[in-house]
Amino acid sequence: MENYIITAIVKSPAGVSVRIERGDEGEEYLISEKVFRGLSYTEGCEISCEEAESLRCEAEYLRAAARTLKILSYSSHSKSALVRKLCHYGFDREIAIRAADSAEEAGDLDEKRQAAHLCDYYIRHKYWGKKRIAAELMSRGYGKEAVLHAIASAEDERFARNLGRLVENKPVPEDKEGRDRYIASLARMGYSVQEILRAIDEV
Repeated sequence: MENYIITAIVKSPAGVSVRIERGDEGEEYLISEKVFRGLSYTEGCEISCEEAESLRCEAEYLRAAARTLKILSYSSHSKSALVRKLCHYGFDREIAIRAADSAEEAGDLDEKRQAAHLCDYYIRHKYWGKKRIAAELMSRGYGKEAVLHAIASAEDERFARNLGRLVENKPVPEDKEGRDRYIASLARMGYSVQEILRAIDEV
């Protein structure tokens, strides 16, 4: 198969734009300057179809990396959620994973920090217990290590205080059926039956 010819190389703050042509076909790819330096390409040189595909992948990765920073600037994401969103934007899964890995290595994506931040939010605004918070974080794609770290970073006293406030604000029904429903509703918020009964006794 006929090789491609590099017809233009233009450097800019965004990276290096490389235009390749073959017959009537032409493509232009923006890649990072670091990657370009390792290629040693010059205008007029020939490259194979495999090299042209490699340029395309590098250009896609650069676009995915830029999209990743934009996504993370708006809200916290787990690594798996970030990959899913990048795929939703049309990036190949392999490119999406590579972009997420790079963000993690650069410190832009920190699952432990983000999970701990969300945990604090749920405690302050939702009054959720450990089980509910853990389930929510896992549903968002956070790994086991990040979830356990987030729960461990929160003081037990905060959960006990929140549960106490919930019990204080809503009196416990006196009939057994009502009491069971009351306990079940608090259990759905992430508290164990033992924690709930203790809070009821204390209040």
